[in-house]
Amino acid sequence: MHHVAKEGVVLHWEGGQWRRVERPLPGTALTVARADAEGGVWIAANPVQGRRPYLLHVKDGRWSEHPLPEGPTEIMDIAPVPGTTRVWVYARQGSRVSQLYELTK
Repeated sequence: MHHVAKEGVVLHWEGGQWRRVERPLPGTALTVARADAEGGVWIAANPVQGRRPYLLHVKDGRWSEHPLPEGPTEIMDIAPVPGTTRVWVYARQGSRVSQLYELTK
């Protein structure tokens, strides 16, 4: 039987075990996570319906959302730029159009 998650889940390795980070993300697929050089983590959030893709950034327990401009339907990959607060985002619109975005936190 195939199980489909109804919300994204973020886990954190803490004290020798995995702990669930309490941030409900209903109807959102979390497809890519990348650490940045400043101790934070970027996470690609691809909502199933109603919202455009966005990036989540978490550092020191603080979460921030960074929406992409209108157009893309799915974030495919992300790459934090070392030594900066920038991140490159590879996104797709439909099945044929790909775009690169540069976001600054």
